[in-house]
Amino acid sequence: MQEQTKAVGIPLIVFVLLCIIALLLRLRYSKRRIGTLALEQDREKLEPNETPLNIRFKSLIGRGSFGVVWKATLNDVIVAVKMCSVQQRDRWEKEKEVLLSIDHHPNIIKMIDSEVRQLKDEIALAIVLEFIDNGNLRTHLMEHHLNLDKALFLLKSLFDGLAFLHSRKGKAKNKKCIVHRDIKSSNILVSSFKGSVIADFGLALILDEELAPEYVEAKAGTSRYMAPEKLAGAIDFGNIYHALCLIDIYAASIVTYEIMARCNFEFDYPPGYYEALAYKLPFSDQVGLQPSYDEMKRLVVQDNFRPAIPTEWDRNTVVRQVKDIIRACWDKDPKQRKSAEQIVQEITMIFVKHESSCSCFEDVIQCTKSETSSHESKARIEINENYAKINESFTDSFRSTYL
Repeated sequence: MQEQTKAVGIPLIVFVLLCIIALLLRLRYSKRRIGTLALEQDREKLEPNETPLNIRFKSLIGRGSFGVVWKATLNDVIVAVKMCSVQQRDRWEKEKEVLLSIDHHPNIIKMIDSEVRQLKDEIALAIVLEFIDNGNLRTHLMEHHLNLDKALFLLKSLFDGLAFLHSRKGKAKNKKCIVHRDIKSSNILVSSFKGSVIADFGLALILDEELAPEYVEAKAGTSRYMAPEKLAGAIDFGNIYHALCLIDIYAASIVTYEIMARCNFEFDYPPGYYEALAYKLPFSDQVGLQPSYDEMKRLVVQDNFRPAIPTEWDRNTVVRQVKDIIRACWDKDPKQRKSAEQIVQEITMIFVKHESSCSCFEDVIQCTKSETSSHESKARIEINENYAKINESFTDSFRSTYL
């Protein structure tokens, strides 16, 4: 009798356990479905602003997969208005969320306002941003050659902005690390006053303890600028904060190469040499203008290929040091890369140690000229105190060319 009871009891227990597992899976699916339905219902509720912003559109200045960007005025103030369709709502919401979470920083695009706007027979989503006078970096590099001072200004301001994003310190309480995830030359704007300004936060992530790996889309971003570990699907989720920051750094190293490749180093080349050099996208000779994810994976991961650095770069001490930063930051091993904060410090030290190559900093450098290596920590403090003065000197030099 006992054996018969056991024979019946064991299958019954297994059956009950399977039912419980099925119920739990069902509940999990139901929660996701409820969330999806809620999102769909929320989308249906999307209504234009009752009182539209006082925007007057002037000219179309940009176009991309997200939509278009207009130069416009808001209450007679010149602004940029980024507009997209409701199909791009996720990116619109994400960009607003990220920009609203950021203390104002000169090298991060400033959001002024946003709205749901009724056009003729459709609804458009708009973000009103500060207007940056020289357009995006890619176009700027296509149209200009840079001298070394301007190139370093763009680099320092780029990494200043990136260091701020990656930092967990700020004026706002509980500032979180933000990773951009789509750093590229067309997502960086060029200001005569501020240098590089990081824009387009539609793919950005605000990192906190609750961020789960499944929320990190492995293929988000632009394949041309993707780090090897991202292309290979080998992101270190054990330290997601550090891993995603270093992926941004890799992309910024490719942008750094783009900037330096358009720099006139004043070597003994024949007249017109630099003017004859056309701008090229990184890797364009190998994969063309629209490489696929798989093509970049093959090139960057399997072949470990990086853009060729001209041997001439070693002829200038400053340029050689920037080259070393580039090589460290596009290394296939993320652990070999530097943080944005380290790069800012290194670029600043370049100004101090090589004042003859950066004559516009002579008055700033004089403050630390007498410091020796044994007083390096004191020199760094003085450098930090002179950041504002350095930026002012950079700005004057930069504006003299582009304004």
